[in-house]
Amino acid sequence: EEKLGKVFDSVAYDYGLVEAIPDGWLCPIRQRAVEIHGLDYSKVRTTAGDLNGRDLAEVLSNEQVLQEQADATLNEARGRKTMVFATPGYKSEGEDKFRVSERLTEIFNRHKPGIARLVTGETPKDERQQTLKDYRDGLFQVLVNVAVFTEGFDDPSIELIAMARATKSRSLYTQIVGRATRPLPGIVDGVESAEERRAAIAASRKPVCEVLDFEGNAGNHKLVHVADILGGNYTEAEVALAEKKVRAAGGAVDVQVSLEEARDEIRRKADFEKMRRAAINGKAQYSLTQVDPFEQLHIHRPVRRGWDMAEPATEKQAKLLTRYKLYQAGMSKREAGALIGQLANNG
Repeated sequence: EEKLGKVFDSVAYDYGLVEAIPDGWLCPIRQRAVEIHGLDYSKVRTTAGDLNGRDLAEVLSNEQVLQEQADATLNEARGRKTMVFATPGYKSEGEDKFRVSERLTEIFNRHKPGIARLVTGETPKDERQQTLKDYRDGLFQVLVNVAVFTEGFDDPSIELIAMARATKSRSLYTQIVGRATRPLPGIVDGVESAEERRAAIAASRKPVCEVLDFEGNAGNHKLVHVADILGGNYTEAEVALAEKKVRAAGGAVDVQVSLEEARDEIRRKADFEKMRRAAINGKAQYSLTQVDPFEQLHIHRPVRRGWDMAEPATEKQAKLLTRYKLYQAGMSKREAGALIGQLANNG
């Protein structure tokens, strides 16, 4: 077997969440940010472009962090079918030397016995198949997994994704979120227009999929969130502001709406700044024309007599005074001479 990247040189067509959600083929995504006390990624190293597995597992092995993650997940799930993505540990994919995933599953079951089960890369094949069958049949609510169901798994009844592991990888995050974006079976089948499909999803028992992100001190890491995977048509500033809005919301928010609000806000600020600069420029131009050159040079303006005004400043006088930004339209030869005399006295 070979990876597709070694067989094909380019992608002929790409159709992702950004296109599929507005087209009504996938459920809209809502994100809820939950602040976890003591969760600190600042000292986690980066390995191969993502958070180091061992460091990540060590950070997430904190009992208070696990308790808060489990408690928040069950409170926000409110009975909805949930998939939890836990840390993959540090030796190999699916292996967790800090037993983070096992302890997290155990805490879920302390809240309510039998509510959660765990699947890792080490789970025997027959046990995994039975677990998935029971999950699809609704025999338990929370499926905890360790790097197993990021792709190739389809259960449209999943409504909530709990990101119990942070990531810097946009592709990984997109794959994870994608596990819950499918609408319920039959909802959009045969529906022709995007508007009708969106309406059908909105009226169904699963109108949205929700992503629960656990926030902590990220340090210098740029962790991926929903706005990053939906923000392909938005600027970095718009995505950053949308993420800030999600964190400040205190509840689940439609990330696409937050992105649009961020874009509008940034555009309004840009328009206001343009108007402010234009106003400042206008005032500067106005002030320039109103400056009295005689006041600038601290001399008295000659009395304006009719015969003086009939003799305007010469071209030479006007050119010299313009160089010093002292010339005004309609200036008489006598006035220009007084200004030029003062310039000469000033050296």
